[in-house]
Amino acid sequence: ESGNLRTELAARLNLGQVNLNQGRLDDAGRHLDEALRLCPRGGNAEIGVLDALAQASLARGDIGQCEDWLRRIDVVLATHDLPAAYNRYWGLRTKLSLLGRVGRWHEAADLVTQIGTSIPGPADTSLDTQLTLAKADIYLAIGRVEEAHRILLDATDRAGTMPLDHQGQLERLLALHAARAAPRAAPRYFERALRVFVTAGDAAGYFKLLDEYLAFLSGWSPGTALDEQPGAAPDSEHVLERL
Repeated sequence: ESGNLRTELAARLNLGQVNLNQGRLDDAGRHLDEALRLCPRGGNAEIGVLDALAQASLARGDIGQCEDWLRRIDVVLATHDLPAAYNRYWGLRTKLSLLGRVGRWHEAADLVTQIGTSIPGPADTSLDTQLTLAKADIYLAIGRVEEAHRILLDATDRAGTMPLDHQGQLERLLALHAARAAPRAAPRYFERALRVFVTAGDAAGYFKLLDEYLAFLSGWSPGTALDEQPGAAPDSEHVLERL
């Protein structure tokens, strides 16, 4: 029976993640709610489910609910002596995404600098790459441009071994760096990154970057949040024709 329970829990969590990745948030929530009901309390499995629920809340724009799920992860970690595991690092990644969404960039920087010091670095190469790129993203947002660039140059040396979605994120950050450091060259970087997202089939990454590119073309000044920029964005069809 316990084996059947674990199988059903894994199936519900996987279905929740698949639906979340496809933008089917109601279906994702239904599967994840059931996964939480099935999940034993106090372990890394619970952290995985709570993190997926936090991701779904963030995708819906429900910041308060996302924070609630992340606080529950903090409680589990504070009350149980758990080994560092994959799920814990996903929770960190989600928390960094939340802090970026609400503009708490310096808080995000404080958290990301703990990884590898007070928080052990992940052994998983893919997750380590994602957290490294998140660090560069945060540093760009708070104006630590040269530090971000050094991180990106180091990541570029490993780009050939990255999956396409990680390459897209790397190219996006190189474009955002160029927007700050070499604006005349930035369109070439943006358009290359957009092509990588197309090849990877990453619609969410593509449209996020397209918004950033349009904001740059409409007069975004480095160091200012993109959604705070004045002025109308140029026609997206004109940009797409150039890809």
